[in-house]
Amino acid sequence: MELKQMSLLMLILILFITIAHPPEPESMDCCDSYVGHQCFCERDDLNDEYYYLYYGECECNEISSLSVVLLTEDYAKSITFFDTNNEENVHCSFEHIHEGDEISCKAKGDRIFTESTSFKIERDDGSICKGSIDTGCDDVIINKRDEDACPELAVTGYVDEKGGVCDDGLEPCYCRGGFQQRYYIHDAKDSDSVSENDASDESETGSDGIDGIDGSSNES
Repeated sequence: MELKQMSLLMLILILFITIAHPPEPESMDCCDSYVGHQCFCERDDLNDEYYYLYYGECECNEISSLSVVLLTEDYAKSITFFDTNNEENVHCSFEHIHEGDEISCKAKGDRIFTESTSFKIERDDGSICKGSIDTGCDDVIINKRDEDACPELAVTGYVDEKGGVCDDGLEPCYCRGGFQQRYYIHDAKDSDSVSENDASDESETGSDGIDGIDGSSNES
């Protein structure tokens, strides 16, 4: 009889502990990194030796395309890229950019950037933040930002004059049911043709509806 009572007490105790301290639910989050609320996933072709640093063909002579991510919590009305020595030579411009959005800018006319490329961010309140990026291939610029002037953009990747890619190893993605799903980096040249209907479709798959204007289209 005493044995049955002890067994019953043990069962009650186990039940009480289970209710008071339920097991941690298995996380459905599959993001490898975050910038604000934006999820980033490891690229499928990533070499683990360079994880969270950079990988790819990072020794270059010239840069033809540049990818950056917006770090500030402030919404940006626009971001414009232009030659540091010639502000009128605009490479590309983007509108409606949020924290964690990754954008890709190709040099005007499918050419190359000069040794220094500047950018101008117009914030939601109308204030301006200006900075520059070393695009002269003097150093690997992955994850670098202009700390002194405008640290609101960080370089996530670039393409050299021969098409070689240097990247931080992460790409924008979103999690659905614990599985990673990718979507494209916003390219100013390609996003000109995005219609309002396309943008609404993209919003259902995690895209943020950035509008891009390619600088070369302004030549005519």
